[in-house]
Amino acid sequence: MKRAIKILTLAIILSLSVSLASCKDFSIQEWMDDVSFQYMSNTPSEGLEFKLNEDGNSYSVWNLGFCEDEDLIIPDTYNGLPVTSIAWGAFCECIGIKRVKIPNSVTSIEMSAFGYCYSLETIIIPESVTNIVGSPFEDCTSLKNIVVDKNNPNYKSIDGNLYSKDEKTLIRYAIGKEDKSFTIPNSVTSIEHGAFEDAKLLESVFMPDSVTSVGNHAFSWCTSLKSIRLSNSINEISWGMFNYCTSLTDVVIPNSVTSIEQSAFTSCEALVRIEIPEGITIIKDRTFSNCKSLQSVNIPSSVTKIGAYAFVLCTSLEKIVIPDSVERIDGFAFEYCKKLTVYGEAKSFPSKWHSRWKPDYVSVVWGYTGK
Repeated sequence: MKRAIKILTLAIILSLSVSLASCKDFSIQEWMDDVSFQYMSNTPSEGLEFKLNEDGNSYSVWNLGFCEDEDLIIPDTYNGLPVTSIAWGAFCECIGIKRVKIPNSVTSIEMSAFGYCYSLETIIIPESVTNIVGSPFEDCTSLKNIVVDKNNPNYKSIDGNLYSKDEKTLIRYAIGKEDKSFTIPNSVTSIEHGAFEDAKLLESVFMPDSVTSVGNHAFSWCTSLKSIRLSNSINEISWGMFNYCTSLTDVVIPNSVTSIEQSAFTSCEALVRIEIPEGITIIKDRTFSNCKSLQSVNIPSSVTKIGAYAFVLCTSLEKIVIPDSVERIDGFAFEYCKKLTVYGEAKSFPSKWHSRWKPDYVSVVWGYTGK
């Protein structure tokens, strides 16, 4: 009974302390001294597996081994040598881990190091870590706090999210947060690949005009995302940027955008209409594939090419006007668009269009003038 009361009290304290403390720029020791983590041990976890690095003078933690700890404490040495790296995929799919403390010997966290650790709630990154490769925390759906020591030279934590030290790059949003909306700080100029990927509770995002670049898959699988205000300073909708954002209904592509990359809106099943701005020259492969609710899309006269499967499975699309500027359409661009009629401004079938650019049941009106 005493243990149950202690755990319940700790849970209440944790929920309060995180909300109050998340805005602080903590050192690791300050965070550990906070009541929410006073019961987290400093004793290294047993059973971890290690691998000697190529330099022969250090180790990487390689695997969970037979360790079953919920609080993972990585040691700073192994066999008398420093532990300097958390290897690629070291703890991938270790679903029992809830909290991780990394020693001050570690300088690198590799790609997918903690990927698919569905129970991971908090990770504590010391000042020694100067290299975080790729996306080590993908699909950590319970992750609410990425804590970075305030003395770290390369990285910073703001409200439990991971940024570059200068706050110009948003590296990773802690996707286990329960917030419905998020405003990207005005300091941010770039958003890393997969920064918001799998943030399944977010419904709206505001992106300030300070942002000039957004990485691939930045918002993919944000299945509750309904609306996003994009920066007027970006020039590209990156590869897979919104794929599987199945609730997305409201997005305006800024006029600054000159390129929409492959699969950018794949399976945005709630998207009803989209305005493609002048300046876009290519609608790339699978850009709007499986947008089942899409009813209206304009193609500006700047477009010269429509890629393969660009509108495949857009089953609600009834009319699309293809301007005379489109010189090439690749195969199966309008496959399974069962309600569609195409209105082409060209007077006859252009020679560079693929012979299977559409299925036979899609009719075409040539020489369309808008009347």
